[in-house]
Amino acid sequence: MKLLRNNAGLATSPNYLDTTFDVAAVSDLSHRERSAFKPIYSMNKWWARRSSTVFRAILLGLSLSPGSDLMSKFYGNHQRDSRIANKIVLDPFMGGGTSVVEAIRLGYKAIGVDLNPLSWYMYLLNKSGVRLATCLLSRRRWGSIVGPALGEGW
Repeated sequence: MKLLRNNAGLATSPNYLDTTFDVAAVSDLSHRERSAFKPIYSMNKWWARRSSTVFRAILLGLSLSPGSDLMSKFYGNHQRDSRIANKIVLDPFMGGGTSVVEAIRLGYKAIGVDLNPLSWYMYLLNKSGVRLATCLLSRRRWGSIVGPALGEGW
């Protein structure tokens, strides 16, 4: 197997992302995802929400061999995949946390950083998989307490 050199000059093995990434298939899947309701990412409104499909495809593409069938592995359980185990994903500007949540869902260890404390809170909500009904009940409960003081917009 021929080794490639990354931007830092280190030798790396070729992977699916570098060689045969199917942009059209991922784009189509992403378009369908963005048109559907996904409860885990609908618990909060984030103004620049990124497609979880794209992050999942990129992260899987890093672990698959060139010529692999990405779509057949897309929804599989990769928690025990040796190509993913003990690898770390760092997102220094995590925003709504989509990249970090998808990395964890695939079995990567993930680190997300953001200056905005709201980013961290949104990531915790998404990661924990809090049920939407629980969030709505909590909002109603707090709404009855603080709503009158905040006015009609609450």
